[in-house]
Amino acid sequence: FPYQLLFLDVEISDENGIEIDRSLYRCMPAESFLIFVSSYPKYMQDSFSVHPFSYLTKPVLKIDIQKVLNDVLERYKKERVHMMVVTNDGRDVSLPVKNITYIQGTDTRKREITIHVNSEEFICRGSIGDLEHTYSDILFRLNRTTLVNLLNIHYIKDNTVVMHTGDILTVSIRAKRQLIHLLQSNPAFTR
Repeated sequence: FPYQLLFLDVEISDENGIEIDRSLYRCMPAESFLIFVSSYPKYMQDSFSVHPFSYLTKPVLKIDIQKVLNDVLERYKKERVHMMVVTNDGRDVSLPVKNITYIQGTDTRKREITIHVNSEEFICRGSIGDLEHTYSDILFRLNRTTLVNLLNIHYIKDNTVVMHTGDILTVSIRAKRQLIHLLQSNPAFTR
């Protein structure tokens, strides 16, 4: 689902926007926000069945859109939803950082990285160091070329970290000590 914010008119030609959203709602991730727009306030009650973030009545003023966008940004900050936008095969893809399993630097000379999200791989340009710095609250460097999502670690054994997907990654001795300490001291990462 490539969208984080949807503005949907309740009346779309001969279809009802609320019915369209019922089908969209099933595939929308929690990080996506739906805003209904309508000239008819009577539809507001019906819209609650699909949990919209907001409901705007036409004519929509610029200040109303600014307020909704500010509210969405505040919700992202409050819920600490980090989104990463990467270009993969010529298309921009939005990835919730919490869904990333791990990231590997595949070609440092070309600044190429591979982002692993469950069973999918996204090859794009980037730097392990930059990502480590930007997402230091959720990504941890296991070794020179690998960042791991702390939320998706299944267990640590010997010199490896086993991810919830079954992927086995090598961890340096120094990083292993830091990782164990971090996981033990932070209840957010223990299940």
